[in-house]
Amino acid sequence: MSEDKCPKCNSEKLKFGSMEQTGMGNLYYPVECEDCGFIGKQWYDVVFSGYTDENGEDVVITTSGIKKIVLKSKDDVALLDATLKETFGE
Repeated sequence: MSEDKCPKCNSEKLKFGSMEQTGMGNLYYPVECEDCGFIGKQWYDVVFSGYTDENGEDVVITTSGIKKIVLKSKDDVALLDATLKETFGE
């Protein structure tokens, strides 16, 4: 099943409503097919993937506090390695 096609007639002429969160780790979009008239909900699972700060930069939470991690160079990779060792041990 494709998320960009109607599950009933396979049309790509779908009209979506506003996202609705269920509070149970998933969300859906109300959807209506403009060809066959199918009306339903398109479901998505929500998976935690991390934090960003107010500047949009990734942050990692460690046992000793919060450390920003922005991988832009080999030095940044070394910082990530050191942070992971600090957090989880060698």
